Amino acid sequence: MKKNDFLCINSLIYQIYNEPDFPALRRQALELIQTLIPCAFASFMTVERTEAGLTLTDPVCRPEEMAVEQVYMTMQEQDYSRWLMFGSRSQVIRASDLLPEAERVQTPYYQQCCAPFGLHYVVDAALVKQGESLAVLSLYRKREQGDFTADEVFLLQALSDHLAARFYAELHAAPSPAAADDLLPAFCAAHGLTRREAQVLAALLQGEDTAAVSEELCVSPNTLKKHQQSIYRKCGVSSRAALDALCRGLGRE
Repeated sequence: MKKNDFLCINSLIYQIYNEPDFPALRRQALELIQTLIPCAFASFMTVERTEAGLTLTDPVCRPEEMAVEQVYMTMQEQDYSRWLMFGSRSQVIRASDLLPEAERVQTPYYQQCCAPFGLHYVVDAALVKQGESLAVLSLYRKREQGDFTADEVFLLQALSDHLAARFYAELHAAPSPAAADDLLPAFCAAHGLTRREAQVLAALLQGEDTAAVSEELCVSPNTLKKHQQSIYRKCGVSSRAALDALCRGLGRE
C-alpha cells in the first residue's frame, strides 16, 4: 500500500467517526473513496422503510451533476442485483460477477443507469449493521478504466463496516432535547412549515412509525404521507433519514 493511500484511509476512518455533520461526511467520504479507488461516479443512497418494503432514496453523488441515481430511483425494482442490497450483513458486489457481460449490458439497469452516462463497471457496497440494511455505496467506472480489482473490492469491504457503524449511529441517535424543545419551532418557521406539518415533524422525530403518527394525530395514512412529502420538499430532503439528520444538527453548538 502506498503511503498516500494509508494516510487517506486513516483520514477517512477518522472522519467517519468524528465529523458531526452527517450530510457533509457523506460528501467528504465520497471524495476520499474516489481518491483511493478511482472511478467516474460515486454515490451513497439511504435505505428507507416504507409500507411497500425497502427502497433506496436520498442520493448523495459525486459529481453532483450526473443524474445516475435520480434515474435509478425511477426503475430500481428492475435492478437484477437489488435483492443483494438488503442482506443480513455488509457485502461488496461487483456487477460483473453476477451476470455474463453480454447479458448484463442488456438489462434495464445497465441500459438506463450506465449506458446513457458512459459508465460500464459497477461495484456496490451494501451497508448493514446488526442485520439492518442502512445504505448502499456505489462506484461506477467507464469501460476504458477497467473493472474494479479484487484488492479494491477488499478495501471497500474493510471500509464498509466503519461506514455501516456511522449510518447505524445516525439512524438510531435520539433527537437532541435542545432541538426538540427550544429550536424546533424556529426551524419550522424558517422552513415555512404549517402548524400541522410542525406537529407531524415533532412526532416523526420521536421515532414513531407512520401508523402510530397517524393514530396520534388522527389523520389517514394518505394524508400523513402528503404532509411528509411537503415537509421533505420545504426542508430540501428526500427521506425520513435525511430529515432526522438535518434536525439532529440543530442541537449542536
